[in-house]
Amino acid sequence: MNQSSVLPQWAPRVSRHSIAQLYAKDAKGIRDEDLADDVGIALFARVESCLIATGAMRGEVKCPSCGSFIHRDLKPCRREDPIEMLQCNSCEWQLSWPEYHKTYRKKRLGSARLDVPFREFLRGFAKAQWYQQKMILIDTLLHIYHGELEGPLGGPGTANLIGGKMSDVANFLNQLTYGDQSTPGLVDQLEEWRKLAKRAPYGTEDV
Repeated sequence: MNQSSVLPQWAPRVSRHSIAQLYAKDAKGIRDEDLADDVGIALFARVESCLIATGAMRGEVKCPSCGSFIHRDLKPCRREDPIEMLQCNSCEWQLSWPEYHKTYRKKRLGSARLDVPFREFLRGFAKAQWYQQKMILIDTLLHIYHGELEGPLGGPGTANLIGGKMSDVANFLNQLTYGDQSTPGLVDQLEEWRKLAKRAPYGTEDV
């Protein structure tokens, strides 16, 4: 493919089945490092896509060809204005903004107010070497709530990572398997998440 015609690629939402399987094994004391890597890497890719798409919405478009950033003027568009073109100064890549926008439209790639915890997950998982570190990072990410750090609670930040309605995602997280042999720290994080769930408008069943 010609460098100038490369389209941005967005990571899909992560399989609920693989997440549920990881937690079920962990609760039995089975430390499946390959599965933890699979889930963690899939979450890593999805989080990265969310941050890149959100950056584009805010005026900083990452070139899908070389990784450089293209600044957009966010002034309101009028019908008579010429079509905005994105052009990378570091390589030959270019694409119209409407075409770029179409690639992520309706794919739930926004990160809203979750930029900080999303970036913390990326930094942490890139350095994590041991199973326990990866599980804690995965569990922390899955149980982030919209607005937990600022403003009113909205719902699980995970909704854009694993899909489903807010209430569906909240209930899925509540039904993940925990046990006496779960990775140390996970049960404590679960209790904190349940406290948040009771306060949020998208609560969970049987919390």
